Amino acid sequence: MSNKKKQKILIRCLTEPSKGFGHLSRCLVLSKSLQNFFEIEFLINKNLNAINKLREKNIKFTIIPKKFNFRNEHKFIQNILISNKIDLIIFDMREYSDYLIKNLYSNVKSISLDDAWSN
Repeated sequence: MSNKKKQKILIRCLTEPSKGFGHLSRCLVLSKSLQNFFEIEFLINKNLNAINKLREKNIKFTIIPKKFNFRNEHKFIQNILISNKIDLIIFDMREYSDYLIKNLYSNVKSISLDDAWSN
């Protein structure tokens, strides 16, 4: 068995009740398929249902403080990327991911999931 350290993936998905839980559900499926190869952490809005779901599945997560909104959230994400030495960030938040990616000052690779055209 290899002692090679797993690369780290941060998953930022919407967990606001008004948006539903499709983003979280999709990212949970994705994280399950990646967990054997990568260290996974979620970055979420404070939402008790999402927190309980992540705890139930024993998935590490960080809650974004309320003082950050979509206009300045990139500052918080930037700090997480650097302090946790994240290798890749996955966004599943169609409304905001482009803005956040453009405002991140990091060499971390990013993936944005977008279901705008799905039926």
